[in-house]
Amino acid sequence: MTRQALLNEVKKLSRTEQAELLDDLICLVGADEEADVALTPQQAADLKRRMQEADDGKEELVPGDKAFEMLRKRTV
Repeated sequence: MTRQALLNEVKKLSRTEQAELLDDLICLVGADEEADVALTPQQAADLKRRMQEADDGKEELVPGDKAFEMLRKRTV
């Protein structure tokens, strides 16, 4: 199956199914231990700040499934 044929099939899915597929694909790509995601210095600083806020209890962490549910409700 070509990439375009696959994309055409994905367009037939519901928004929820598309979001779940996207999550699956991201996890699939992230499963490659050789994969390296380079952050800009600004992104790295923001990530560090957010992680510290979570560690300090200033921000609530949301499980991935709950976050996706929240996103689904916003886009429907």
